[in-house]
Amino acid sequence: EHHKRSAKSRSHGIVPLTELRSKKDVTIQAKPKVMMCREHDYELKHYCESCDKLVCLYCTMKDHNGHNHDTVKKMAGKQRGELRKVTAPVEKMITGLSEAHEKIEKMKK
Repeated sequence: EHHKRSAKSRSHGIVPLTELRSKKDVTIQAKPKVMMCREHDYELKHYCESCDKLVCLYCTMKDHNGHNHDTVKKMAGKQRGELRKVTAPVEKMITGLSEAHEKIEKMKK
């Protein structure tokens, strides 16, 4: 129980001693690291676009009230969409250059 309550040990993988003793090869997989708010000890699940930083729910209400923020998942989706807009013309250019290169190679033969 202590491992679940403490911010520093929440990501620890827990394996009972009986399991360790009964098997020769035990694979212990750590949980994905969870980033925690230093002030409130809550998970950083929000992104404040105004401050360009990860924040917890309490931070969004206290220090970042009125700022442009949303969940990390939604903000990541927004950023992916913006990246696609930027990379789409480059991808078209690469396709065009590849096709031109193929035509040139065919002409050489």
